Amino acid sequence: MTVIKPLGKYMQYEEMDVYVLERHLPEYYSPSDKPFAMAVGARNIKEGTVIRAFHQNVYGIDPDDVTVAACNLSKLLEQSANDYDFVLTGYMDGDARKDYIWQMPFHQSGRMKERYDLTYIRNPSLMPMDDWVDIFMNALMWTDKNGAVVTLVQDKDLDTYDYFLDILKKKCVKPVFSGEAHEGVELNYPHPIVDTHHTIGIFKP
Repeated sequence: MTVIKPLGKYMQYEEMDVYVLERHLPEYYSPSDKPFAMAVGARNIKEGTVIRAFHQNVYGIDPDDVTVAACNLSKLLEQSANDYDFVLTGYMDGDARKDYIWQMPFHQSGRMKERYDLTYIRNPSLMPMDDWVDIFMNALMWTDKNGAVVTLVQDKDLDTYDYFLDILKKKCVKPVFSGEAHEGVELNYPHPIVDTHHTIGIFKP
């Protein structure tokens, strides 16, 4: 049994997410030498930290060589926004259903990239359902064939997630892996009331 303990008050979720990615993603993921990632619906968890730590721990890639963009319809807190290289927020600039949202970080960085190595979608509400179907389809289109689209879904949203997968299946899209993210792991957190259990879904373009 693996035991995950938080190092500090603000790192408990990040540490768990890094562990989950390390455990499940490498089989399906081959990043470039300088990965470019998009955190869709990024909130106040430091997803940029998670993505950089994962690439460093598994592939030995310097965190400075990992570029992370974030988009969200809502504005991020300043300390969270600072975790990303590019932040796109609001109904004009943060809507992942729109292609130009995915293009903007490439143009702003000056990098000759056409696709993202990794798209990370943590705790999607999946409602309205049609909007999230469009977001996932767009994420797959903007992610490199050697990359992956990864989502972590809270237990409370599993019924919705199952229905969501049925809709994607009708569009000939299904995850290469979908299962309990924390099986065999003891979560040693100071705030057990928080829903820290997730299902992970990994999709290939």
